[in-house]
Amino acid sequence: MTEPPRDGFKVLASNKNIKDNLKVLDCFGLVSMQDKDLVLIAELLPRLEALRIQAGQCSRIGKVAARMTDDGVEALASKLKQLKEIALKGSHYLRSSYALKILEPALLTDMTLKNFGQITSITSILDSIGQEITTIISPVSITMPGSVAVHVGLGILHGVAHARLRGQVHDELIFQKLREDDERDLGSISLVSKGFLSISNRVKLRLNVNDGTLPLLPNLLRRFLHIGTIVIDTNAHRDIDRLLDQISRSGALNLQAIKFRSRLAEPPRDGFKALALNKNIKNNLKVLDCSRLILVQDSDLVMIADLFPRLEELKIRAYKKTTNDDVTAGITDVGVDVLASKLKDLKEFVFTGNACFITDQSLISLSTNCVKLTTISLDISRSGRHYVTGEGIDFVMRHSPNLTSLSLNLWLLQPSASSFKIEKPYAIAENLHSLTMSQQLFSDKHIRLVAKACPPLKKLRLFGSGGQYFEIHGALKLLLQACQLTLEELTLGSWSLTNTDISDLAQHLSSLTFIDLHECSGLASATFYTLMKSCPLLETLKMANMKRQEMDLFFPDFLHKNYHMRHLDISGNSLLTNMMLKNFGQVCPNLQFLDVSNCMSLTDFGIGKVLRVCPSITQLNMNHLKVSGVFGSYIFDHFTVNLKTAKARWSQIDDNGMAMIGKRCRNLQHLDIGFCEKVTDKGVMEVVWNCERLRYITLIGCKKVSTDILPQMVSSRPSLKNIDPPGFYDLGEQMKKKLLSFGCRLSGLPD
Repeated sequence: MTEPPRDGFKVLASNKNIKDNLKVLDCFGLVSMQDKDLVLIAELLPRLEALRIQAGQCSRIGKVAARMTDDGVEALASKLKQLKEIALKGSHYLRSSYALKILEPALLTDMTLKNFGQITSITSILDSIGQEITTIISPVSITMPGSVAVHVGLGILHGVAHARLRGQVHDELIFQKLREDDERDLGSISLVSKGFLSISNRVKLRLNVNDGTLPLLPNLLRRFLHIGTIVIDTNAHRDIDRLLDQISRSGALNLQAIKFRSRLAEPPRDGFKALALNKNIKNNLKVLDCSRLILVQDSDLVMIADLFPRLEELKIRAYKKTTNDDVTAGITDVGVDVLASKLKDLKEFVFTGNACFITDQSLISLSTNCVKLTTISLDISRSGRHYVTGEGIDFVMRHSPNLTSLSLNLWLLQPSASSFKIEKPYAIAENLHSLTMSQQLFSDKHIRLVAKACPPLKKLRLFGSGGQYFEIHGALKLLLQACQLTLEELTLGSWSLTNTDISDLAQHLSSLTFIDLHECSGLASATFYTLMKSCPLLETLKMANMKRQEMDLFFPDFLHKNYHMRHLDISGNSLLTNMMLKNFGQVCPNLQFLDVSNCMSLTDFGIGKVLRVCPSITQLNMNHLKVSGVFGSYIFDHFTVNLKTAKARWSQIDDNGMAMIGKRCRNLQHLDIGFCEKVTDKGVMEVVWNCERLRYITLIGCKKVSTDILPQMVSSRPSLKNIDPPGFYDLGEQMKKKLLSFGCRLSGLPD
């Protein structure tokens, strides 16, 4: 309903019993509330204790002739002396904090403020409210004088709903909320009060540096002095050295980890040197993740060891510069020897790439010098050339008493110069918590020896690369039985498995929370039902690209619900039908993540059905599907989808489909419709106007979407912080600066 039933309110009040006894009035469905309506309600129903009101825009062009202002709220507050709970929701009202300050009746215990458009000050709002108030405040968009729009996530107060706000909010609750994996839900809470400002400065321990935060980096580093981890993910590759220099000069006292998420060719050598000039960083840096730096060489290992002698975790990557085996452009024993001799505290060493020319000597150096070593991971691609033999593996396992995680993806071990037998290291694996191996490195006999050692394995990953699974089935069953009480994660990738094989193993999988069976040809839906029944603690199941020619039918006996399941990836199964998907959903009704990308037999109807039987799904991946109107079906009548993330690249979604997304997915935060060639500007704006929490949208490859629409998008939706635009080269510098002024970052732009 758009207009409030004003005559209806008057009729209600003509009944003296209703007028005197009505305590609760919920008007959230009335989107055109105005000041005069607040006055009318206050006069007609003076005994109200709970009131929920909403004011929306009159049109999509921003006309706000009908809205609530301070005058209406003041009149309301002056008349409703019994008011205990008030909820104000809408997009354009309350031009200042004055209206909030007047809401101070002695009985007020609950306040919800959602989607304010033009509040000029909020710092002292909470201090103006009585000490006993229990306040719940949802995300608020605030425009500060002289600055860009700031999205202030006040949702954190949901977690402290019963704590007093004045000096009694527990730091622990806020700390836990801030450190959730996804901080997109929170934004900054520092504008709520001085107390929150102080707390946020203390507990912010991780800083993500991207193109949008680069100009603000000096201020951020001065404010958050306790930052422990910095993640660098920027397209400004040429500025990485300067960026590290800024970090070094910031006076960071507690920086312990630097991780590169940008793919860089050459390591930032000058930047590393600048970092080491900061004594605190030099002495305290524990983690350096260079797994995105492609051309690391021996000289870089030596430099890293000299500059950061307290490192405990190091991840490196090395690829050949050319097709020739240029040893000088990779990692050899020389670099690893120096590294191991200097990094006495090293606990984790991870290497990835094809430019690794190490021998057993490297493993011996690591094991001998780094006595605290707990993790070794070597992932040398098929085109790489290494000289590691079984003797090297044996030495590591015999002389690394703290080794708990071993990951070897070497394709083939080099022949040993002695009569060494590879069985030896597997027989002394009693300390391993995590074991990852490719098929070329083990056999039935090796697995039996590991099982005999009875290690406390928590994670087991065996990759078959198309190998014959039946050769190791008996041994694997023994190993799973030996580790049944400790094993939590199992990956069997690229094996020729059957449903019978899984059924035979299932009795030993009861403690598993994670199973990955990607690219295992021969499996069908019966495997899914078996695992749901046999693994009551299972939370994540990946059965992508099964390659089975036919799928089993569903039987009622299979309907054994698994309420722990949260994450299901069944992408790439072209024979998966709508009915099968619905049945899967019925078995695991608490799903939160679903990936059905490249399941070409699915339609809008099937996707709609599973969303209906699994209402907790917050992320849906449906890339490359022939779907257009997933949310337009009658299935969704009077039903709101809880999706926060939707990925539908290369789908058939059009403007009508986008309108349905805007209508049904009001909580959507991340939308990826890359290469959806039927979507136009109109469809994009339908989502932007209606999805109030939208933060990230990908439009790359959308040929009918114009870059001219970008300013309208960010001005209409202040929460929008990241856009992957439809065309890189259509954006001028003026456009980029304008978007950045709204706090919106552009992704995927070339240097």
